[in-house]
Amino acid sequence: MPEQPLGTGATLARHDAAKVSVFISYSRTDLAFALRLVDGLRARGLAPKIDSRDLPTLEDWRRELLGFIRSADAVIFIVSANSVASPTCEWEIGQVAALNKRLAPVVLERVPDDRIPVEIARINYLFFDDGEDFDAAVDKLAAALETDITWVKEHTRLGEMARRWDERKRSEVLALRGHELSEAEAWISRRPRLAPEPTALHHAFVLQSRRQAQRRNVTVAVVSLAVALVSSVLAGAAVLQWRRAVANEAEAVTAQKAEAVQRQEAEAQRKLAVEQQRLAEANEARAREQRALAEANEQRASRERDVALRTQSRFMADLARQHTARRDEGTAMALLLEAMPGTSSKPDRPLVHELVPQLFDTLARLREISYVAIDQNQGDLAESNNVLIGPDGAAIAVYSDKHGVRLWRIGDRLEFAARLPGSDGATHAALSSDGAKLATSHTSGEVVVWDVAGGHRLESLPANTERDDTEDVTFHPTYVAFSPDGRLIATAGHRVGVEVWDWKGRVKIASLAVAKGGVDEAVFDGDDRLLLITTGAQLQSWHFARQRAPRLVLQDKGALVALVRGMTGESGGMSFSADRKRVVVCGYQSNVHVLDVATGSIVWKRETEAAGTNGCRLSPDSKYLYMHTRRNAEVIDIASGVSVTIRDWDAGAEVVDFSPDSKRIATARGGGYRSSVVNVWDLESGEKVDSFAGHDTSLVSIAFVRDGTSLLTHGKDGSIRLWDTSPAREFPSLGWLEAMVAPAAISPDGRMLAEYAGQDKPHELMDATSGRRLFRLDGASRYFYPLFSGGPFVIAQEDRQKFAVWDVASERRLYGIDSVVQPVPLHDGKVLVVHKENISIVELRTGQVVKTLPCKGSDPSIAAVSSDGQLIALGYDDGIIIRSTDARVERRIEIEGRVYGIDALAFAPDGKSLFHASGALTARYEVEHGQRLAEYSPVDCRDGNRADIESECDHLGAFDVSADGKWLLAATRHDNTVRVWSADSGAQVATLVGHNGTARFSADSQALLTVGNGSVVKRTVLFPTVEALLAQAQTKAPRRLDQRQRRAFFAD
Repeated sequence: MPEQPLGTGATLARHDAAKVSVFISYSRTDLAFALRLVDGLRARGLAPKIDSRDLPTLEDWRRELLGFIRSADAVIFIVSANSVASPTCEWEIGQVAALNKRLAPVVLERVPDDRIPVEIARINYLFFDDGEDFDAAVDKLAAALETDITWVKEHTRLGEMARRWDERKRSEVLALRGHELSEAEAWISRRPRLAPEPTALHHAFVLQSRRQAQRRNVTVAVVSLAVALVSSVLAGAAVLQWRRAVANEAEAVTAQKAEAVQRQEAEAQRKLAVEQQRLAEANEARAREQRALAEANEQRASRERDVALRTQSRFMADLARQHTARRDEGTAMALLLEAMPGTSSKPDRPLVHELVPQLFDTLARLREISYVAIDQNQGDLAESNNVLIGPDGAAIAVYSDKHGVRLWRIGDRLEFAARLPGSDGATHAALSSDGAKLATSHTSGEVVVWDVAGGHRLESLPANTERDDTEDVTFHPTYVAFSPDGRLIATAGHRVGVEVWDWKGRVKIASLAVAKGGVDEAVFDGDDRLLLITTGAQLQSWHFARQRAPRLVLQDKGALVALVRGMTGESGGMSFSADRKRVVVCGYQSNVHVLDVATGSIVWKRETEAAGTNGCRLSPDSKYLYMHTRRNAEVIDIASGVSVTIRDWDAGAEVVDFSPDSKRIATARGGGYRSSVVNVWDLESGEKVDSFAGHDTSLVSIAFVRDGTSLLTHGKDGSIRLWDTSPAREFPSLGWLEAMVAPAAISPDGRMLAEYAGQDKPHELMDATSGRRLFRLDGASRYFYPLFSGGPFVIAQEDRQKFAVWDVASERRLYGIDSVVQPVPLHDGKVLVVHKENISIVELRTGQVVKTLPCKGSDPSIAAVSSDGQLIALGYDDGIIIRSTDARVERRIEIEGRVYGIDALAFAPDGKSLFHASGALTARYEVEHGQRLAEYSPVDCRDGNRADIESECDHLGAFDVSADGKWLLAATRHDNTVRVWSADSGAQVATLVGHNGTARFSADSQALLTVGNGSVVKRTVLFPTVEALLAQAQTKAPRRLDQRQRRAFFAD
């Protein structure tokens, strides 16, 4: 084929259907040979096509060529150095292969085999370059092309029919039918050996046609059967009717004889009927009255029930607010769902509209991800459940003497996995480092190894018990531990000693000689050292050597590598660093030691008072040590030995965990405290960064999981809860915002922030995702926040009635603007500027004035322009003037109520209505007649004196209308709240509390972009309907009210 598919101007003639249709693919440089070949084939009765003669000009050449290939019975490819290098020829050969067309390679010029296309290389060539007589070669080519031509032509015809059928979405109208279908099936079955394969589309076309024919046959059979059945029924009915007619005739004769008697009785009955009708009408009238009374009573009862349910809903909403204030959004969400229709235990509960924004705010605040009840009992019995978290944070094992071992998975939620059969009496459990195996010790003395994924036993180790008849007590292992590679298991306990097993072979490696009282705790470090804390207040380190043989042996029969003495009283446990190179050991009436595991040397030591410590924990990076004495709890910087200063620190915290990066610590009170609050502290800043509440009692344990993005808590109320610890779940957290005086404006895409630095200080533009400062707006000062315009421009105020336009891309000031109000960016790259005498429309990029309109009266306080640029609204202290840009239309809208200036103006996207805000009062007016359509206001700004209005209504922080015109938002500074209304109904649909007044809708109108008090830019998704909000709330809610809560909250 040629590199540029330009035709010669000749029109492609319709070929005779009886002839073999051949398309010739060639390179333009081989045109002379191709034309000679065309003449030779035509002389032998074939119908060749070639683009230089037949393709029409000014057409889509590729579409035309594809049509020629589809209609051709065979394709000749002229092989030459130019054709195999041509992308167009390569494309044509690909189409031929896709359509399974007969392909005849004709070699004009020999080329290396590695350059021949794969589709051609496997086909026998016809050579025209070896000096053979041209006509003889053409005779061979024609004979080859006409081989099995009848079958090949059918291949082409059916291929075209299948293509049209496929292009028209496989319409049943174009499917094969009857004899034509049978012939097509026979055609596929009798393919000659050298003929091209039918394509997948051929097969699909014939198969689908057969299926449709079968369906039609079934339909005809069913209809025929139905007709036969109907005919039978009708015949039977006719016979029955005849019999009835005969009987009726006999009855008629009898009736005639009794007619005289009946006429006499009829008159009497008529009189009786008249009387009965009178009585019936009277009864019906009384019944109507009773029905009306019953309906009225039913409606009254329904109204009273709705009033009661609404009152109950408001009561539960008030309870939800109380729980939200205590940071227990999970219970608040459960209460609100119970108070809403469709999600309540009472499905017909009426909707209380003021609960919708509260539900939205609770959903935005919700941090509790999931909840499971592991024990319905509370208190000490619930505390007997021990929670073990896998090293990868993906699994939880809960074991107890009473309930055995149960497994949960940590995914998007906590999902129950299995209860291990025969695991009753579990005294301790340990997970292997890969989280795949679980070892448990039992009161029977048996130690069992389990497969976590399958929930079945892998191996059981012999029981290890010791009976003390004098005390009538049987001692058993109370501690198990895996080696780092999961091949060794150590078992330990009081009076039963320590045993080390190669559990796969059930081979006891060693029995260690430890103190007589037994072992309180045992754990492997990263190098197969077994660390033991004995009842005799010793820390012992036993070192095992690994050999290449499958069996492991104890080096030097359990040589004692390190022995640390000096602890008194019971041990308080061990805590390792993440790399297991350091361990902290503490206990009652003992000092605190941080040890180097490899050498046993003391890295750090703290002498405690006589009371000793209740517990200690080492941070994963060994930088911090948490230590809890009987008097207080503290976090110590090990390098300096100084306690970390933490503001509002809970000195009574007993239950703690460090985050994986050691930057945060989560604390809670345990023991007999009733406090269920979990606090999270930042150790670098010393500030509290988060808190969670929801447990009904104190905590047993807490743990960071999923790389520190979630927190798992286990309470004495018998529940486990999963919490989201990320500060912003849908948008990056911007800690750098703490240095900003006020983040003043968000770009439409949410990726840039403009900083209002304060009075007489320049503004700065910042990247919202990284906090990187882009550049300073030198000269911008205190009066107004920077304004993002359409395109890469920012408008900032430099002085009273003086503004500047900045190009974000080049980071330079373009020019200044004088305007009595803040300029209004237009959608077409222009900006509206208001002067004392006129209104100008200025090209943003150049500053050139493109239109000027006269401006009458006093200076406005604000301006707005419709999306089509045809209407201008000017806000004054007592009203709004709307003008058209052609100066033909001018009308005034009087603002109802007491108004002290217009703070914000915005047209609806269709330009038919106008929104305005004055303080916290927001309303919508019709542009044509000035009629108020809706009012949106969290505070009644129309009543009271000026002082009252200033305290509540003059603190508008942000105002925006979504691009689709469905939503309206106003951010009030007096309560740091963003409120969203439906622009059409005026109903408030969303509330976000705790924002600094900077807010706007996203460019797609699907979400809110806000800057919160916690220095976080957040994207909050909006819901188009209440039903969508309820559906999302049900999906995200971690739990619903249980029976105890329902009774306590009067939900039933």
